[in-house]
Amino acid sequence: MRLARFATTMVRRRRIVVAVWAVILVAAAVVASSVGSDHRVDYSMPGSGSARAQELLGERFPEQSGDTVQLVFAVDGATLDSPAVAARIAELQAEARTIEHVTYVRIDAQSPDGTVALATVQLDATAEKVPLSTIESLMELADHGDDQALGLTVEAGGGAVQTAEMNESGSEGIGLMAALIILLIVFGSVLAAGLPILVAVF
Repeated sequence: MRLARFATTMVRRRRIVVAVWAVILVAAAVVASSVGSDHRVDYSMPGSGSARAQELLGERFPEQSGDTVQLVFAVDGATLDSPAVAARIAELQAEARTIEHVTYVRIDAQSPDGTVALATVQLDATAEKVPLSTIESLMELADHGDDQALGLTVEAGGGAVQTAEMNESGSEGIGLMAALIILLIVFGSVLAAGLPILVAVF
């Protein structure tokens, strides 16, 4: 009998029930994204040879003791040695050097045909200790580094970049969930609320 009354109440107040559960889901997503991604993996073994080597590297060559981000430069219809392309790449490298926690930027490898180059961006600390804003700045540099007139494409990669992209994806998911809740309350229908979200995503 009690179960029947409970079910009847849920049906009569279905909009409120759906809204409450949606709020709970968003809250859970927020907590998961803020706590779940805050993890550390530590393989250090104090006193071991590798640990001592890492300590010496930090003491003698601090500029090389951190993690790295890779920048890939690819050009279509020209070569990296073309004056305009080379000037643009040099400009982007100089801009990268001005970003906080970047110690140096250098081209480490180039394809035999001169159309693709790999640059290493050295950080002064590990990815866990470098602010997310530093990685995001490097990602933004790669995004606005593309030049259609020159046929130049720039991409950022590496473990630190992958972590930052995962964080961005989590934030976007929370935003979509919040938008879905608002639309659900406004339209009162899952179909009507979900349609604008599907259009926006796809």
